[in-house]
Amino acid sequence: MLDSEMLGIQLDEAKEAVSSAEFTLQRLLAGSREEDVAVARSGVQSAEDTLLSAERALVDAENSADQTIATAYKDVPSLITSTYMDLRVTLDTADDFIDTYFTGFLNLDAIKGRSGRDNIRFALQDIEDYRNIIEDSSSYELKDEALLKIQDAMQRTLSGLDDILDTADSDFYEDKVLSTDVDIIRARRTETVADLNSISSLIQTISAARTSVDAGLNTARASVSSAENALEIAIKELQRVTAPASEEDIEIQRSAVRRAQASVDILTERINDFSLRSPFSGRVAQVFGKVGEVVSPGVPFVTLNSDDQFYIQTYVYERDIVKVNIGDYVLVELVPFPDNEIDGEIYFINETGTLINDVVYYEVKISMEEIPSRTMSEMTADIIITSESKDDVLVVPERFLSRKEGQRVANVLIEGETEERIVETGVRGSGGMIEIVSGLKEGDVITI
Repeated sequence: MLDSEMLGIQLDEAKEAVSSAEFTLQRLLAGSREEDVAVARSGVQSAEDTLLSAERALVDAENSADQTIATAYKDVPSLITSTYMDLRVTLDTADDFIDTYFTGFLNLDAIKGRSGRDNIRFALQDIEDYRNIIEDSSSYELKDEALLKIQDAMQRTLSGLDDILDTADSDFYEDKVLSTDVDIIRARRTETVADLNSISSLIQTISAARTSVDAGLNTARASVSSAENALEIAIKELQRVTAPASEEDIEIQRSAVRRAQASVDILTERINDFSLRSPFSGRVAQVFGKVGEVVSPGVPFVTLNSDDQFYIQTYVYERDIVKVNIGDYVLVELVPFPDNEIDGEIYFINETGTLINDVVYYEVKISMEEIPSRTMSEMTADIIITSESKDDVLVVPERFLSRKEGQRVANVLIEGETEERIVETGVRGSGGMIEIVSGLKEGDVITI
């Protein structure tokens, strides 16, 4: 007898599933309840309020962003003007210094100093050009470009001042240049460094402001997008609740009721069947349990020998299994019944190999057309598997053939001389023999 306690629990659960499915079906047939419609409408109103709030927050964020950016750029014109004026003084100072010391005969050091002065002049011209652009435009993009160009011009100015100072400190001019004049150039360099730092600091301030503004705007826009999606979902839910159930939905739910009831019927039938029943007629060969023992699912309890379902189980070496196919003819001879040849056929090949004595084999099952009386399980059988056969063919030992340039070649002996012939081969046979389709004929003598 089987323990039906677990089946009883499953049956109770299945009955509950039937009740739930029937309740849902009745709800569909009755239509939406007023409280469900009210909840759905409240959801739409809440979603609309959230969207309106998010849109207002976005407008506020945009206005705040405009103010933040405008504040970041407000010092640009004055800073550039201040830098421009400082650079004019620097250029005038450099001109006076060059005209005083680096005139007349020009050696390499003097040329370097004059080149530094030229760099300062070109930098001043660039700053003047971009200063005019900024005064005539309110574009933030142009102001960004002007700041970067002016930053580069100030770096070139520093390089020019360094060239002048290097020339003044050279061996040729060291004793010819007054230290007070050199100090003036160094002071202009210090002022230039301060202006460059101010420009760089302003560029960083603007960049940080833009980053902060972009983050705030992205957050506000994301909130609007999320609110729009939530409103769309709420509207669809309201439409679903207020719409009558479709025939398709009703039929789907009726099908769910039928499936749940089918589970109840199956479990009821299982509970009613408390006895172990064999799926086929046969004899009990072995019993593994005793009365009162609990047997887990999947554990063998009895072994049955079928009256009419014998088959042969064997294992084929991995090198040979590729030659074997389902449906191949098998000649069977059971050891207890010598001289009684039985026709058989391969009906199953297990594609998962089995390791036997460190060699891979594959399980093969063979059916027999007739089964002698008194046949018992575990009997031994001699089998011959025929995967392919041909009659009246020319065969030679395969070892007499060689390969050359991808073709099979035989050495044919003709009047004491050896001649190579290309041959076409067919099916391999037993004993190392192979079929010759063309290239040789019966009576030819071949050598290795």
